Amino acid sequence: MKKLTLALSIAMVAALPSTAAFADQAGGYTNDVLSSFTLTDAGSGNFDFSFSGPSDSGSGVFITALTGTAGQYMITGISGTVDGSTISSLFAAGAFPVEFGGGDNLLFEPGVVDSGNLDPSDLDLAGVSFEVASGTDYNLYYGQFLSGDPVDVYDLLTPTPATDPAPAPEPESLALLGTGMLALLGAAAMRRRERATA
Repeated sequence: MKKLTLALSIAMVAALPSTAAFADQAGGYTNDVLSSFTLTDAGSGNFDFSFSGPSDSGSGVFITALTGTAGQYMITGISGTVDGSTISSLFAAGAFPVEFGGGDNLLFEPGVVDSGNLDPSDLDLAGVSFEVASGTDYNLYYGQFLSGDPVDVYDLLTPTPATDPAPAPEPESLALLGTGMLALLGAAAMRRRERATA
């Protein structure tokens, strides 16, 4: 019995890492609800912008072209900085991941009322998407990203890559393993009693 108990104990300890379940891993996003956003027509299709929020701030120039719809412009270029990092490139319209806004790169001046929002805005829910020199991607947009988020504000969205956290054992897996080990110990003890009484 001592040999069986020792063998089961060793097996249980050895099995723990392989039976531990990993926590769900998925890409996500960081969304900074901005406290200010300003847009100023600088002429010749250029618009100066600036924004700030609890985590991020930036400023620069949108270079635009008319779309053929009054007051609607396509952002064709961008320069400036975000959190001290130089804006290096503008994503093509629709190239940003759809789950993070999509980035239609449209600008409205004067601001328009977006579907579902209450205040005039210069950007829409799809927003404008760009990358900074540090390699971080951003989507600057107006409106509600998820239910529960503020609706009538500008936001700066940053997709965050999936990470590989340390394995997190699930309590259910450990409980199942422990129950199985106890059942094996109980069965061994019963066999020992049966042999002793026979």
